Amino acid sequence: MTATVSVSTPTSTRGHFRADIEGLRSVAVLLVVGSHLIVWPEGGFVGVDVFFVISGYLITGILIRQLELKGTVSFVDFYRRRFLRIVPAAVVVLVDGMTTSRRRCCVDRARRAADGGEGRQSCMGHH
Repeated sequence: MTATVSVSTPTSTRGHFRADIEGLRSVAVLLVVGSHLIVWPEGGFVGVDVFFVISGYLITGILIRQLELKGTVSFVDFYRRRFLRIVPAAVVVLVDGMTTSRRRCCVDRARRAADGGEGRQSCMGHH
């Protein structure tokens, strides 16, 4: 006994611009930013929910296409591709954030030291 799966996917494939999805993303961003800046709309978490729905839709499409092409779904391959896509940008953001905060910390301590206050300690945080 063999099971056959037939699923129809949108005609848009990887590499094509999806104006509908970009429009939903912009609405989600506006909901989140509006909630943080002007406390409108109430329940800005709706924007986050929209992101989760979009992500679920895109992930489902990726997995369905993999199933159609290869006849199987490899979650290891799926997460490996996500890892290789996300981690480099995350490392850049983390290094930049640490460098910027470190630089800012040193500038603040130097100003306090120049004013005769605390701050004579090194930027390494030794007290």
